[in-house]
This record gives sequence, C-alpha cells and structure tokens, in this order.
Amino acid sequence: MAYDVIVVGSILVDIPVWVARDPMPGETLVVQDSGMFAGGKGLNQACQVARLGGHPLFVGAIGNDILGKFLRKTVLDEMNNDNGLIEIDSSKTSYAVPVISPDNQYILHVSGANHMLTASHVRNQLSMDFSARILMVQGEILPSTSIVAMEYMNKLGGIVVLDPAPMEAINVEMLQNATVLTPNLVEFAQLIGLSPLTDFDLCKGIEILFSKYTKLKLIMVTLGENGVMFAERGQKPVHIPAPKVNAVDPTAAGDAFNGAWAWAVTQGLSWFQSAQVGVHVGALAASHKGALPSLPRYADINLEAIFETQKDSNE
Repeated sequence: MAYDVIVVGSILVDIPVWVARDPMPGETLVVQDSGMFAGGKGLNQACQVARLGGHPLFVGAIGNDILGKFLRKTVLDEMNNDNGLIEIDSSKTSYAVPVISPDNQYILHVSGANHMLTASHVRNQLSMDFSARILMVQGEILPSTSIVAMEYMNKLGGIVVLDPAPMEAINVEMLQNATVLTPNLVEFAQLIGLSPLTDFDLCKGIEILFSKYTKLKLIMVTLGENGVMFAERGQKPVHIPAPKVNAVDPTAAGDAFNGAWAWAVTQGLSWFQSAQVGVHVGALAASHKGALPSLPRYADINLEAIFETQKDSNE
C-alpha cells in the first residue's frame, strides 16, 4: 500500500468546558463556554504528517457511537482514508472533559476504545504489504499493542519512533524496541531516573540512554521554546534552537514536531535536517490555539528559509 508513515496510537474527543468558578459540592453550574475537538497523540501526529503532504496510515480504535462517527469523519477529512480505524462495538469512544476555571484546571478522562485496541487488531492491520518504513507510537494505548507494531517494523529494518508520553505507560520493552526517542525534558529526567527539577547534565543523560538501549540510534529531547537537543549515536549532541513565536498554546507542539520529523525523513532529508523542520513546525503549532486546529500545513512552511534561519543561528 502507498503509505509512507504508520502511526499506531490514541484517538479521542476533547470536550472542554470553561466555568467562572469551581462548583460547590452538589451544585449545578452553567458553563461559560464549551467545545468539541478531535485529538489524541496518535491522531495528532498522523494528521501532521498528512497536512505536510504525507500519506500516513493511522491505526486506532473508536466505538460505535456518535463520538466515533465524529472521529471517523475527522480521519477521512484529514487523511482521505480510514483504513486503519477499528470500530469496537463493545466500547465507548475515548473522550476527555477538561474543566477550566480561573483558579483550577483538571481533566476527566474516559479511556474507552483506546484501551480496547489490542495486539491482534494491530497484527491484522499490519498483515498487508506496506511500503512504509517509519512507525510512530506513543504511550496512550496499551504497551502490549504498541510493542507488536514496534517488533513488526524492526523486522522490516525500519525506523521506530517512540514518543514516551505519558511516561507511566512506557515500559522497558518499548524502549528496547525504539530506534528514535523523543521525550520532553520532564520525560527525559524520568527516563534516567531523576527528578525533573534536578540540575542534570543533558549530554550525560543521553549517553546513559544510548548505553542502556542498544537499538536506539537517535534521541531528540524537546525543550519547548528552547528547541531540541539532537543526538545521534556516536556523535556529539547538537542544540537546534526554535524560532521566536508568540506562544499561545503548546498542547500539540510535541506532536507537530514528531509528525513533521517523520514526514521530512520520507522526503529524503537527513535526520538532522528533519529535526530542523520539526522544530519550526512545532513552534508554529504553539503559536495557535487548540491541538488539531493548530497543526501547520505545507503552505505554512518554507524549507529553504528554515535551513537558512538555522544556519544563521548556528554561526
């Protein structure tokens, strides 16, 4: 099949509500505003690949309900195919209700179909002869499900990109099957067993991870507005700065980075050049509200300008 990237991961509906204050126990409170958006790290990353002109296969699970229909339409609109979308009749579609007040914020999460996506589902989806040699996985589905996909891509000699978020869902076997690791600074600290508030040597931590996980060929630590620390095995880590933007909402910036990196690799760019593209795309995503709505399209980027800007910043 003519896919260049496979994404196995989460898909859900975000239903945020904004309230003027926190309710009292037992009180009914009228919300100020609400919304309904498609999301999930897996869907975000797949959509970023598609928006830049790539052809991803997104493998994820939905329920047979109104939210599932909403997500199926989103997948079709974004990727022009829903071939990897699995409908599980016995499960609700996954959704989250972020509650935002002036003094508080919390999220009510219904795991639903995301945790019903099994290794068998993924084996069936990947049993066809795909041309894709890049796989992207995250931590929002069952680890056993991700591992099946990772082992499949390793057998093909492809690239396995692991975004270790949330960290509590990442196990040693997943790390042992990753080719590329893309933690943020907090996740990186957790991976090397330190508190995120600890003052640690980033380069030394990268050495620890390379020595511990032998399949790893590339580590890219995302640093928010400070860009990315890029480290290929056997080479000195290089800092890639992020362009200055008016950061509005960083929610999907990491997903944008991951999707853009994978897309750029499929275009024949080097891993380092692809990281430069990813940093730029991630910054653009952070400059807009929302997750999926913030993901840039190909028309929003200029590859020559990206490389020229990065060249100037390194001189």
